[in-house]
Amino acid sequence: MKLSKVALIGLLFVVARVQAQDALPASNDTPVVQINDINSFDTTLDNTDNATQGEVAAAAAVDAGATEYQAAEIADAIDNEGASAASASIDAGLTNSQAAEVITEVVTASEDIPSQGEVAADAAADVGATDAQVEEIKDAIDSGASAASAALDAGLSDAQTAEVIDQVTTASDEIADPADVAAAAAIESGASSSEALEIATAVDNGDSAAVAATEAGLEPAAVADIVSEVIDSAEKVSDPADVAAAAALDNGATASQAADVAESVDAGSSAAAAAADAGLDTAAVADIVDQVSSSSDNVAAPADVAAAAAIDAGASAEQVADIMTAVDAGESPSDAAADAGLSSAASAAVEAQVEDSADNHAPAADVAAAAAADAGASPEQVADVAASVDAGASPSDAAADAGLSSSAVAAVEDVVDKSPVLPCTTTPTPTARLRGACTSSSFAA
Repeated sequence: MKLSKVALIGLLFVVARVQAQDALPASNDTPVVQINDINSFDTTLDNTDNATQGEVAAAAAVDAGATEYQAAEIADAIDNEGASAASASIDAGLTNSQAAEVITEVVTASEDIPSQGEVAADAAADVGATDAQVEEIKDAIDSGASAASAALDAGLSDAQTAEVIDQVTTASDEIADPADVAAAAAIESGASSSEALEIATAVDNGDSAAVAATEAGLEPAAVADIVSEVIDSAEKVSDPADVAAAAALDNGATASQAADVAESVDAGSSAAAAAADAGLDTAAVADIVDQVSSSSDNVAAPADVAAAAAIDAGASAEQVADIMTAVDAGESPSDAAADAGLSSAASAAVEAQVEDSADNHAPAADVAAAAAADAGASPEQVADVAASVDAGASPSDAAADAGLSSSAVAAVEDVVDKSPVLPCTTTPTPTARLRGACTSSSFAA
């Protein structure tokens, strides 16, 4: 029987992992992976409906001329380390043109992912919801509600709600990274592969797509197209409440506990605090925090949301550029729009869209806690960091107080610094902040 390329890549991983178990450790502690020679891959990408992003990228890499080893490295980086297809391809040694092919294939595949409302509606119907409940759930999610709150408000049981949450978050796992979406859109707008990779790298490093595309020298019309594509993709990102609830279920929580977690996060709690309050242990809390933080990586940057909203409001290219720059610098979207000459109604619309998007960003406590875990903190330390940031401490102070090393503290601070900042509109002077940390001067730009 002829295996599809995806199946062959899966086989390659099995071979690599089995051999890696018996290999001697490298002197620099890098895992040794030995891969059997596979003479050929099926060069037609089959069965992509259930393929992960990593598998799609690996297949595209082989089509572009990459080796089996490079393909495996790319798939592992995307599926297991959360890398964008752009960074995974570059790190694996692909040329710019090869990386561009991989990015395009990954983004094209992700475009077929239904909206959250559609996924939730199908899941609700599958677990026995009535037609009226299904419609109510879809309408609520399309209006900005989390799948958890929509399902519970529609009268679904905790068990039914848990299934809906699981389906929604599973679908959003395959959303393309904003860096990849921006790069693919740049290519469609006529950018070279090197320009596209430059944009992807900048977005991976924390720039908004709008700023990255502008600095790469693209025309305003191309920048607008890129921003629109990034925003459209980001609309499929799961609400943090849903991600937290799904992660809780993954860690053994009951449907009732998962519902409690979702409701708490919807009400403004960090996922860390919500999980702890629901009675989950520190190891579970740490994993939930990690999943929530990772999910929010696919949320569009505030500057991109503001730019897209300004375009929708009829702003000129120059006005869009001014708004984008101002929001990136920490100004509130409404002030940025007003300063650029937009009407009060248009300025309010820009502000509203940025605030709506902000709901999908991980709370500051979760970002800091996830960064602490990545820096080697124990589950107990992760919980301490989250609790301290929730109480108003800066991420660096929280990490230091939890007993992390100076290098780990610096790593936490670096991650938080690169996280999207959201304009705080509750003070006379706008202060750049992470979601959930509006009052902390530690987050000032």
